[in-house]
This record gives sequence, C-alpha cells and structure tokens, in this order.
Amino acid sequence: MRIKEIQVEGLFGMFDHKIQLNTDKQLTILTGPNGFGKTTILRIIAKIFTPNIGKWYSLLNTHFKRMKIAMEDQSYILIEKLNSENILVEIYDEGTKVTNTKNIDPSILKIKEIMKTIETQLPFIEQINEDTWYDNI
Repeated sequence: MRIKEIQVEGLFGMFDHKIQLNTDKQLTILTGPNGFGKTTILRIIAKIFTPNIGKWYSLLNTHFKRMKIAMEDQSYILIEKLNSENILVEIYDEGTKVTNTKNIDPSILKIKEIMKTIETQLPFIEQINEDTWYDNI
C-alpha cells in the first residue's frame, strides 16, 4: 500500500497544501520557499507511520488543522486537531469509515509531560517504538 496524496489544511495557521505523489516512478520532489512546511509535513507522516508512544505528543505540538493521507487502494487516514489537547483520527477503506470516531485518550497529557522532559533533558535519545529508545551519540 502506497501513499498517493497528502492534504494538509491550516499548516502553521496559514497554509493549505495538496501534494500528489508520483506513484508511477515512486519519486516525488517537494520544493518551495523556506518556512512553507515541507519538512513539517514529512515529519507528521513519519510520526503517523512510526509505532511509538510519543507520536501523538508530537502531533499535538505541530500546528495544523486537518490532514488527509490517501493511499493507492482508495483508503485514507483523516487526522484533525480539535484543539491543543485533542486529536481526532479516522481511517476509511474505499470511502467507508472502518474506525469509530474517537479522540485520542486524554491521558496523553501525562505522556506529553514525560516526553517533554525526555526531549529537554536527553535530546540525544530518540524513541523508535513503544518500548525502545535509541542513543544518537
């Protein structure tokens, strides 16, 4: 399953992007002025598809309103930031919702504080999955 399109609304409160990926050649180049969100969009995608507990913390601290990641098989993921503490995630298969609409568990705020402490005190440590950390030194 490959990503075919990425849509982001309200990135940094001002940008809307629709990126069509070149699925035939499997290569897409993102270009644009500094500060328009190229790296931020790639980081959001990496966090969504990387299994770790800190991903939702990262999304809470990224300024966007809504993001849709569409796959070649017509399935897609819809992520909407409701406010600074709540994220709505829905998964669709051929236009039919396959997940119940729900907010990310509010207990994430406890994790948010832990992750903030780790990022501040140990910037060389990177979480690579739920129970594994990598030392970048």
